[in-house]
Amino acid sequence: MTDWIIYIIIALAAVLLIILVLILMMKRKNRRRASDITGSGGVDLSDDLLKTNRDWTGKKGYHTGTLLVQGGNSRIKICICNCCDGSEDIRYVKGRLLIGRKPSDDIYDPNAYFIKNDSMASGVHCSLINMGGSLMLEDLGSTNHTYLNGVQADGRSYINSGDNIRIGQTTLKIQILK
Repeated sequence: MTDWIIYIIIALAAVLLIILVLILMMKRKNRRRASDITGSGGVDLSDDLLKTNRDWTGKKGYHTGTLLVQGGNSRIKICICNCCDGSEDIRYVKGRLLIGRKPSDDIYDPNAYFIKNDSMASGVHCSLINMGGSLMLEDLGSTNHTYLNGVQADGRSYINSGDNIRIGQTTLKIQILK
């Protein structure tokens, strides 16, 4: 009878040892530095599509907070066709795309679309906003207003593929691409 008790105690000790080893392996895996995973195709903690709870605990350089990814559709791919000069531009709307004569100081800003040769367009005229995978138009207090399919846009308006936006004397046709 005492031999069975010894075998049971040895078996329980082995199971506890395996559980302890697994726990230690999981802790070691979770201690990877944030910079280690961002450089190798992992999560970019500075990406504006990620929100953190801003509770950074533990050793310096280690992230133990919670990451929340915003929505399933992180960006919307669109084609902007300028009907006045026939140009087309492919853009990705992550958060907000500013549109106007001078929406940004950087002409290569991916979050800005410049309208050339239209004195009736305001510097920052309107914006396209990604609202959880839906595209919206918002006039930003422009002098000559923004028109969506011939109707003055007040507040925010949803945009569908094929809609026309008139800014000053420029008409933009928006195609939502997949």
